[in-house]
Amino acid sequence: MPGSLSYAGLGGKLDRAGFPGSPDILIKGETAMAQPLLTVGIIFKNELRCLERCLKSLQPLREAISCEVVMADTGSTDGSREIAERYADVLFDFPWVNDFSAARNAVINRSSGIWYLTIDSDEWLDPDISELVSFLRAHKRRKEIVATVVQRNYLTPDFSPSGELRDFLALRLVRPATGLRYVGTIHEHFMVSVDSQELVRNLTHTVLHHDGYVGLNDEAGREKRERNLALIRENLEKDPHDLTALMQYIESGTGAADYNDRIRQAVEAVKSKKPGWAKIGAPILRYAAGAARDSKLPELVEWIELAEEWFPDSYFTRIDVGYIDAVRRWDIHDYEGCIQRGSSVFQAMADFRAGKGDIVGLAFSTLQLASPRWEKMLRIILSRSYCRCKEYGKSREMLASIDCTALNNDHTRHFLGAAMELQRNSDLDLGPVLINFYDEICKPEPTEAAMQERIGIFLHDSSSAFAPRYRLREDEEGCLRHDYSLYAALSGKTEIGIGAAILETESVQEMEEWLGKVENWDLLPIAGLEHALLSGASFPLPGRPFYLEEADELAGRMSQTDTLYRLSEQIAEQDFDQDFQRLVWARGVVLAAIQTYDWQDGKTGMAVCRAFANVERQFLPEYYTAEALLPENISALPSLHRFGWYCAQAFQALDGQDAVGYARLLREGLASCKLMKPAVEFLTQQLERQQEERRANASPELLALAEQVRMLISMYSPDDPAVVALKSSAAYQQVADLIEGPAAHEMGGRLPQ
Repeated sequence: MPGSLSYAGLGGKLDRAGFPGSPDILIKGETAMAQPLLTVGIIFKNELRCLERCLKSLQPLREAISCEVVMADTGSTDGSREIAERYADVLFDFPWVNDFSAARNAVINRSSGIWYLTIDSDEWLDPDISELVSFLRAHKRRKEIVATVVQRNYLTPDFSPSGELRDFLALRLVRPATGLRYVGTIHEHFMVSVDSQELVRNLTHTVLHHDGYVGLNDEAGREKRERNLALIRENLEKDPHDLTALMQYIESGTGAADYNDRIRQAVEAVKSKKPGWAKIGAPILRYAAGAARDSKLPELVEWIELAEEWFPDSYFTRIDVGYIDAVRRWDIHDYEGCIQRGSSVFQAMADFRAGKGDIVGLAFSTLQLASPRWEKMLRIILSRSYCRCKEYGKSREMLASIDCTALNNDHTRHFLGAAMELQRNSDLDLGPVLINFYDEICKPEPTEAAMQERIGIFLHDSSSAFAPRYRLREDEEGCLRHDYSLYAALSGKTEIGIGAAILETESVQEMEEWLGKVENWDLLPIAGLEHALLSGASFPLPGRPFYLEEADELAGRMSQTDTLYRLSEQIAEQDFDQDFQRLVWARGVVLAAIQTYDWQDGKTGMAVCRAFANVERQFLPEYYTAEALLPENISALPSLHRFGWYCAQAFQALDGQDAVGYARLLREGLASCKLMKPAVEFLTQQLERQQEERRANASPELLALAEQVRMLISMYSPDDPAVVALKSSAAYQQVADLIEGPAAHEMGGRLPQ
């Protein structure tokens, strides 16, 4: 086991490969051993983050076959060397000379295995080593001198199929005795030239996972990118037509100012058949097509056609370029072309995974769009393309074929878009498809955080389908079904489904049954509750506690529609008969209504205010003690309740024909709650309008009498007991507005600011 053996310094002796040793070389163990079947070589510098993960992943391999680990430290200062000392059989220092090949070859030269496997410290060997072990054990019967393994490059940190990953056939296994060594200062590689395919073996089930590209395009990866680009630029200065260097620049230089110029330079080098064009021309044209689509370059179609003409059998053309072309056709609404091209990409993906075709070509670059992530997105695009071609059965079939395991955010959003589009245009049953989708997105895969993000997108996008303006647009477009109806299939799983089920029925009893299943009112589409309430459903439900905060929240969510005000008209005259739960709900409705109404329509505005006054008249005595509601104690109430108290008193005065008292109470209510100024201004204007209409409709005799009374009263002091008694009489109150005008002295001119 790693760490169980001691170390011995060799001083100036020769190491096991016969090269001069130095005091910094450490070899684990003192006694000679048989030649190992495999040497694993690693170079590292400051890789504390990942080095032990890499070395631990090798342990099953070391237990399965005779194996040694040879490591070169190129200048670690973070404790990486201490980790290496616990695992390495040979560990030595190699001063960094800006040349990756030099460092790697130094490791090979110190190896003693029959085969040599290169692994980077930010890689780890997949647990399934059966193919690799079988290959190595049969080395005496084999002719191969080199072998490739799958390097799985992760570009996102979740390391899941839904994340962005790219597989690459990396030439990592060689027989050192052949003299094969690395070349290239950066993106180093073995210089291999074999005439017979029998000398090469592709281990397509042996995987090296690699996370070194995660964050490479972020700020954290800037130093590494700039280091790589500087070395590549040096090579290009020496030879501007070096296709290997050009492709390395393309792979490392995304976002560089001259990136598109380098793309064009590389394409021209391929067209001119510069050295290496036959091997790396396909991946270069793949990069060119991708850059052309991203940057809207005019050469897009030209480069796609060039790849198809020159490299029709390459997976870079069949998968990556084919994918790019399928999306291009979607972009220009060529849905039939998108389907045709996308279908050929799926066939190429199947061939690639079966190990058929030009697999060796993948030793020169990675496929970018062959991962499950991109396949899922292409299936979504093709589902929508079939739908727009009115091939609804194929659209559903394609949607159902998507593996919904560990979907990412883009998958979730676009899957819902495709499903809703098919729902509104067809009569197919999408229930099983949606249920499977929902069950999968609610699993914590690859992480709990990823699940929560997916659910958030689901709630946002599905809820939008319930919006009245959305449904109205669907009606105007003549859709077969509303999008929201898709979610009725989830009625037993989530409140979104309950909302859809309520909208889909006209039975008040069924609506109430569905409302009884709601566990989280925040998740219920408010359109479902509105439909139930306007249909006459009882609410809140009998026997179920309903909290004041829930009432306020639900009513607040209805403020964007006119339902709130239609409910206010019903509440304006209701007596809640000691039903405090219904009263709590009514309070939430009228509070939301009076605070959000725009006061444009007189009839509805009066209904809103009357409903508010009616509810406060019944709610306040239930909520506060009688002593708290005495006029002298009202100031202790919260501002809205203070205004509610005055508003209830004002409407009682108005109903008793006491317009002056009504105006006075409104003014006092406004003084206690400035937020209600728009409502008070509206009520004042309505009062003045009513008074003006009454004066306009009064008989000349009544107006003359009112004028006489006004003149008579003006002859006395306002404090005169007779005047006070007269003004307090019910008869006077009924004609006070004709005598005194539109309550001007009570309103006192401008309202408080």
